[in-house]
Amino acid sequence: MGNAQLVLLADISRALILGDGDEAELLTKVFGDVARAVGAEMYVNYQPPEGESMRVNTWGGLTADERTLLATMRYGELLCGRVAASRQRLVVEDIANSVVPGTEAVKAAGYGAYAGFPLLAGDRLLGTVAFIKRARTEFSGDEVQLVQAVCDQVAAMLERLRPTRQLGESEERLRLFIEHAPAAVAMLDRDLCYLAASRRWLRDYHLTGDLTGRGTTRSSPR
Repeated sequence: MGNAQLVLLADISRALILGDGDEAELLTKVFGDVARAVGAEMYVNYQPPEGESMRVNTWGGLTADERTLLATMRYGELLCGRVAASRQRLVVEDIANSVVPGTEAVKAAGYGAYAGFPLLAGDRLLGTVAFIKRARTEFSGDEVQLVQAVCDQVAAMLERLRPTRQLGESEERLRLFIEHAPAAVAMLDRDLCYLAASRRWLRDYHLTGDLTGRGTTRSSPR
């Protein structure tokens, strides 16, 4: 890789290690920077498959029609679906003349080159990302190497954040269960401030609270 690519890789590594801000915003910036560095006009990042489908997580450079077309992808089909199923990167150059299975959609759109990468932590698939060139028909070896290095670091960040994300999802499910429970139930923090309360609890104890917010109800129980 050239000096400019090494500097970019170092900057991205620093940003991913710090992990400041919203995850989607961070991935949008990282993948957007990489797309510009490799001369790709667009990128598409998919979440891990749920059943037979994959949903877009972040994207860049897509038209409204392309966002609609690529919003979901069947696992194992077309190029991004094949990358997810095989867990191997796939680079397709000179798409117009390619006979690689799954190129139908990108060929019909008139794209020139495709490079798709799985985001892997060991054997665990954490998503995929594809970079697409509209006019140019190839990715250089240095460009593929840069994208692979970034994907490895993104996967490491996602794996590091996975327990925190799962805990947050569990807490959200518990909060919703409590708020809609038919019994008088409440969840409080160590300072006896409400994190969630069922409607019956609020009614029985003559309290008021915002049932849609988290950590905003500050009343104490009587």
